[in-house]
Amino acid sequence: MRKALLLGAGFSIPLGMPSSAEFSKSFFTYLTPEKLKSIAAKCKEYEPYGEANPTDKQTYDTVVDDFVSLYDHGNANYETVIKTLEEKHHLNSAAQLAQDHLVGKFRVLLNESFLIFQNKTNQIYEKNRDIIGRFLEKYAENGLLVFSLNHDLSIEMLCNDYEIDLSLGGVDMVRFPYSNIDHDRLTTFHRRDNKERKIENLNITYDAKGVNLLKLHGGINEFFFDDDKWRISMLPKHNQSAIEYLKELSEFCREPHYFVDGRHMPVEGEIVIGDEFGEIQFLRPTIVSGGRKFSATFDPNQEQPIMSLFSSGLAQVDELCIIGYSFSDEHINNRLIRAMHLNDNLKLEIIDPSNAKQKMLSGFDYGLRLRTSQCDTLTMLDYYATGKWDSSIKTRNAETMKMRNNLYYDMNYNIFHRP
Repeated sequence: MRKALLLGAGFSIPLGMPSSAEFSKSFFTYLTPEKLKSIAAKCKEYEPYGEANPTDKQTYDTVVDDFVSLYDHGNANYETVIKTLEEKHHLNSAAQLAQDHLVGKFRVLLNESFLIFQNKTNQIYEKNRDIIGRFLEKYAENGLLVFSLNHDLSIEMLCNDYEIDLSLGGVDMVRFPYSNIDHDRLTTFHRRDNKERKIENLNITYDAKGVNLLKLHGGINEFFFDDDKWRISMLPKHNQSAIEYLKELSEFCREPHYFVDGRHMPVEGEIVIGDEFGEIQFLRPTIVSGGRKFSATFDPNQEQPIMSLFSSGLAQVDELCIIGYSFSDEHINNRLIRAMHLNDNLKLEIIDPSNAKQKMLSGFDYGLRLRTSQCDTLTMLDYYATGKWDSSIKTRNAETMKMRNNLYYDMNYNIFHRP
């Protein structure tokens, strides 16, 4: 039997990562209307796309006004804000460029904020990795396909800590000098064809212990490369601790890598770096959120390649365990329904503490094709791994919640609540 996982935010919450609401609260603690006004004012002082492609300065103020109308005293959802800002189109190219540039800065701050959460909550990961690691070990015995909707690094770190082979579907590596003035220090990435649409053409194995990971919404360790031809990922090195890995990734994302006449060459929203041949390259974060997430079409010539991989993967598995997913992404829901119609062998197991079995799947509630476990994530995954119910996990959940509250308060006050 071929198994797969579909992971939502609820999978990573016991490992320290935030829900969408928690992330939004922290993010908008930092990005207040006053802060965005300050960023917009600085944008007016230069032309980000060169003098030949000027931006409309008034549009910066319009974007700020739209943001203020959505801010809701810091209670807005970050994806709703991005979606609303992105869906406003301008016939004037200068106005569109201004909007894209300011929203691009918004996205840079998002990436940085996700990385902050990953670093600052590592002690929660260390506390609960044993339970989720055992579950992953057992499920991966015969090769496991993992579709993650999360941007975090939980799967990568768990596989490294528990010595589970991890494949991202690529076949080779790409190495970059750390900077164009430091050619001896190399940074290694796993590389996968970003245009590939059929999962059978990826380096995927079902015949041996291992995890095959596809991040459907991108990740903080992934970048598009060579005009989006490739998707490259920085993974932990063998025997590298989670702390060491996070430190290496954080330094790479924040430090300058390309210099001209001794001065750093910055490009908004991208990492500028020189390849091993000395050619300048641009690495663009893969995190997808907001209005430009994914189209609804199933047309293989029009839908995004990563969605084609999702669909072709669902066609090959017999059991999909859905953990911590709120069923709020239409493009995911539509492909789940389609897969259940096309693959008669496909069964869904939904781990959902609220027991909110989705009405859209009710037509498949026969022959054990649709099952729901009303249980918290840690308790259920421990049961799957051991075959026993452990009542002590209730205490661990309470301890974890206390740690989360303290860490989140500290982050909001000392990191996100800054000038």
